[in-house]
Amino acid sequence: MTAKDLHYYEPKNGHGLKHDPFNAIIAPRPIGWISSRDAKGNVNLAPYSFFNGFCYVPPIIGFSSTSWKDSVANIQETREFVWNLATMDLAKQMNATAAHVAHDISEFSIAGLTAAPSKIVNVPRVAESPVSFECKLTQIVQLQDANGEKAQAWLTLGEVVAVHIDKAMIKDGVYQTAAARPIVRAGRRATISRSGPRPCSRWSARTSRDRVAVGWAKRSVPTTASRVLMVGTLRFAHPTFSSSGTGTVSSPLSRSTASIRANLPAKRSLLSATFR
Repeated sequence: MTAKDLHYYEPKNGHGLKHDPFNAIIAPRPIGWISSRDAKGNVNLAPYSFFNGFCYVPPIIGFSSTSWKDSVANIQETREFVWNLATMDLAKQMNATAAHVAHDISEFSIAGLTAAPSKIVNVPRVAESPVSFECKLTQIVQLQDANGEKAQAWLTLGEVVAVHIDKAMIKDGVYQTAAARPIVRAGRRATISRSGPRPCSRWSARTSRDRVAVGWAKRSVPTTASRVLMVGTLRFAHPTFSSSGTGTVSSPLSRSTASIRANLPAKRSLLSATFR
C-alpha cells in the first residue's frame, strides 16, 4: 500500500470526507447501558456508545459521556452504578431509555423495565437484562487534548464488585456471548435490507446521514458464531421488524411518563433515538 492508496487527514483540520469516520472505524463497541441513582434517590438509566472494559484485575469498566449528564452527576454523588447488557430482545426498551426527560422521571418506568435491587450497590439493575455488573466508582476523568485543553467529555471508570448472569447464557461453565444476542455500536445511519436467505445470511446497508448506523450480522463463521445488532446513534432494524413502520422517541421535559410510553413506537417498528 502506497501513500496514494491512503486517505490521510489530521482531525484538527477536518476529515475531508462526507462523514466523520471515527466512530465507524472504532467498531463494533458494546453499549454502556448505565443505571445510576442520585443522593435523593432519583434513578436514571441511559445508553452510552463509548463503553468498554479496561482492566482484568481488578475488573474495571468505563463509559464516556459527551457533556456532563445525569448519569455522571449521579455517580459522582453516590459513587456507584450498574452496567446492564443491552440485547436484541431489549432493543425497544433500550431505545426508550435514550429519551431526554426530567431528572426525577425514571427511564425504567418509561421503558417498562423492572428495577431489580442489586446485592452490593444501592443502584437498581435491569431485571430483564441477562447480565449486569454492579460497580463502585474509581475515577471520573475530564478528557483533554494533547495541549491540555479540557474537552466537554467525562470518562467514568468503576470497579466491578458483583456480577449477575442468566444461567441460560452459561453452557459447560462457559459464558455464551452469541446466545445473549448483544447490541453493539457500529458507525453511522443506515437502512437495512436483506439480500436473501443464505446459510451465512447477509444484510446490505443503504447509508444516509452521519451518526447512526445499523448492521444486523448473522454469520456462520467457524471461529466466531456471532449474532449482533450493530447500531449507531441509534436506529434499529431487525428481520422481524416491519421495514415500513417508523417511530421516534422525542420527549420534552413537560411530558409525563405515561404520555411518553403511549407514544413509543410499535414493537415491530423501526426505532430511532440518540445515545447519551
